[in-house]
Amino acid sequence: MWGWVKIPKGIALATFFLPWVTVSCSQRKLISASGWQLATGRISFFGDAAEAHNDHPNLYIALALVAVIIGLVLSFGPARRALWTLVTSVLALLFIWLGTRHLTGQSIAERAAEQRHETLDATVASIVRVEWQWGYWLTNAALVAAAILAWMAMTGRHLSLGSDRNPPVS
Repeated sequence: MWGWVKIPKGIALATFFLPWVTVSCSQRKLISASGWQLATGRISFFGDAAEAHNDHPNLYIALALVAVIIGLVLSFGPARRALWTLVTSVLALLFIWLGTRHLTGQSIAERAAEQRHETLDATVASIVRVEWQWGYWLTNAALVAAAILAWMAMTGRHLSLGSDRNPPVS
């Protein structure tokens, strides 16, 4: 099992560069960001011309990325590092949750109103949509898979991929 841990860890790292979130208002795409862009604060805004905007880096997403990298590095070592690989997977999932839990249509509309020193219109808040893209879901799935494989390596369990070790005796 230990040799397989590298695959979902590598996938989790790669998926940080895929689309994670799209924010739209009245079916018009306003913001698009990958995990990397959320971590670094380089979010793409769409208007008359697409532009990258320097926002505050998301510390939690950055910590999730660091946890994924550390877990991937540890997965190249001996199987006794399985516990730490499991811990980094769980920490990355926790940091992703902490970093994305505030990304809702309501919170984005409130922040936009604050920046313009306006009051938030409930109608505007109701039409802002946050859509989690496939990169976000694939990152989370890969981290869950890495955690499961690391746990299996720690406990000595093996995957049975359809081959019976002891065929039935007739």
